Amino acid sequence: MFGMTPALAPTASARPSFGRRLPAPKVASTTPQDKNDRMTLGLRLVLVLWFIVCIDPQWWVASKFGITAVLKFPLGIFALLFLCTLSRWPRKAPFLIYGLYVAYHWLALPIAYNPGYAMLSAKQQILFLVLGFGTIAFVKNPRRGEQILGIAMLWEFVFYGLLGAKSGLVWWHPSLANFDGFGPLMVIGLGGVAHYALGHPGGRIKWIAYAATLLCLIGFMSSWARGAFLGAVAVLGFAWLRSPRKGIATAMVLGLVAAMGLAAVLLFGSGGGRGRGGTRTSFIAEMMTIADTEGGTAEDRKVLWGAAWQIFKEHPVFGVGGDGFGPYAAGYYRPGEIAGDYAGNPLVLYDRKLHSTYLQILCERGAVGALLFLLVLADFWRRNMQLRRLRWRAAWRERGGTLDLRWIALGLESMMAGFLATGVFYNQLEVHWMYTTLMANALVWYLARPPAAVPAHGRGGAA
Repeated sequence: MFGMTPALAPTASARPSFGRRLPAPKVASTTPQDKNDRMTLGLRLVLVLWFIVCIDPQWWVASKFGITAVLKFPLGIFALLFLCTLSRWPRKAPFLIYGLYVAYHWLALPIAYNPGYAMLSAKQQILFLVLGFGTIAFVKNPRRGEQILGIAMLWEFVFYGLLGAKSGLVWWHPSLANFDGFGPLMVIGLGGVAHYALGHPGGRIKWIAYAATLLCLIGFMSSWARGAFLGAVAVLGFAWLRSPRKGIATAMVLGLVAAMGLAAVLLFGSGGGRGRGGTRTSFIAEMMTIADTEGGTAEDRKVLWGAAWQIFKEHPVFGVGGDGFGPYAAGYYRPGEIAGDYAGNPLVLYDRKLHSTYLQILCERGAVGALLFLLVLADFWRRNMQLRRLRWRAAWRERGGTLDLRWIALGLESMMAGFLATGVFYNQLEVHWMYTTLMANALVWYLARPPAAVPAHGRGGAA
């Protein structure tokens, strides 16, 4: 696939060089990328699926017009992409670790407490893997890769930010129709969009990205989600620590903090604020209750987390299966054996969510699944760190990339950090946020590999 990559300018070292700026590449009138830039059926399917996965238009149609059959439409596109990918299967696609994680979901099905729920989770993982392989197979140059980055790092958050910035949710969406779903998404977008703006060469899109950063800020505040607030603080601190240019990072963080303060007073103040459950309060007063550990959602989380830990101790190796916490807990506890609102009737736990990605992994996937999850994250960070090296950035530019790969890599890292930070308080394994970030990171890594890392031609031009 990259056998005709233009020669790179020689570099003295492969070590990270965050402070150096790369010159704009000299693009010939006809480049190898031009020959690989045809809008094939496979590429069209990839772009459509990234749009569907990130935007979910089928759910709007189903909710607005009651046409539930449209929810099956993406499955047909996934199937067609899989068939197209078979003829161009990328042998060196960077999905070995994630593939093991997906395979584990299927191998663990026979011992799942609720095989039906576990099957839904396993099918979802297969779809993400198909998207990843299809993307690697048909996206052949940075120009097309940047179209996907635009969807995953900018337009998704512009779209949902505009829909939910006022209400703190998106009424028609299955995951975002509540504050605890919308708030974390805006936190993930906060770091990603800000870095996308820094990495964009300029023009209207750059300013849209800066505006979208403020939109994500307003969005997580409008959710009144305290876990999202803590996640935003963690993302801003993490992004500042990781930034290679502390001056820019400091100015941006201070600007966002100032914007948050103004919004807290002008938009979410005591005069017009509306807290969780419709109570009249201010955003600042609501966030001050973070330290409260008695009553309300804090008490509920303690009960659920204690139950999850108990279930993990009962099934420490393989867990109880994907999305199996609720069904297992409902059958495991008897009246009076669990505290909180569930003491009288533990059966209400059946459809209860854990409000913790990490305890969800432990009790549903067990120690084996947790280890694979950690390996997936380690693989993500290993590739992400390579993207910031001078040779990789030079390769990206020479092949036609216009986005600054250093900032894009930091943006993807911030998005993953946002997912992990908000995952402390919310169960997020069944939404696409982590997986599309993994796929985008793997795609950029694949397209930016320096010549020494590019293997010989393989079947379908995927090597």
